[in-house]
Amino acid sequence: MHTGNVGSVHRKSLAAVAEKAPREVFVNELFIGDHGKIRQTCKEMGLHATGGYQQHKCFMRFEDQCSYKYLLNSASIGYANKFKYLLLCGSVVIYVQDGMQHKEFYEHGLLPGVHYVQVATADDVPAMVRYLREHDSYARAVASAGRARLPAPDPG
Repeated sequence: MHTGNVGSVHRKSLAAVAEKAPREVFVNELFIGDHGKIRQTCKEMGLHATGGYQQHKCFMRFEDQCSYKYLLNSASIGYANKFKYLLLCGSVVIYVQDGMQHKEFYEHGLLPGVHYVQVATADDVPAMVRYLREHDSYARAVASAGRARLPAPDPG
């Protein structure tokens, strides 16, 4: 599952894959400018479990995003900065390598296959989701290791 801006060429590829493989991929496109116009969450509208690609229909609270078993991290227009937040969800993060040019400091301490899973391109995401579904104990171990690797946030 990915929610947010789909403006980069890499995220457009992810949206195209979601259209072709709605059982494995869900992309919810939402721009910052949509926040004042869109008043309901995807969950409130019953769109959170549809899969595929949807544009400008609903928004997702972070806690709703964290309810998904598999979350997608892919290249953005600048750099993708939500990897750390996705790991904190305790979900398996599928890291799409294509277009990822910049890394944040903490990423050097993470290992693919241990703290997250990695695919080369958006086209590889559906097969990875199917693999993770077939190997649920591995998926749970990766999700747990990814969550444990980052320190707990301190709201105070």
